[in-house]
Amino acid sequence: MIGAAVVLFSVSVVLHRPAAVAGVAVAYGLYHLVLVVVDARVQEAVTGPARATVTSVAALGTEVSGAGFLVAWASGEPLVVAALAAAVVLALPRLLR
Repeated sequence: MIGAAVVLFSVSVVLHRPAAVAGVAVAYGLYHLVLVVVDARVQEAVTGPARATVTSVAALGTEVSGAGFLVAWASGEPLVVAALAAAVVLALPRLLR
């Protein structure tokens, strides 16, 4: 699903039309849907006293990566953001092992 969000975002960036804002909004909604599902799965998978720490570190990672995307967006090159998002999506399976 996150891959679909990245593709939708990338297509919206390439179109560069006011109507493409809807594509960006849908991609952002898909991103948040993925975050909610992943957070719920982390909460379910981790038990014991480490649960709060693990979820806090996971949230910190999400915020740091989000800040990185904002910095890339501020560069004025939305295609850089799309490429960065695609790289993250491709790297996630290896990072989540």
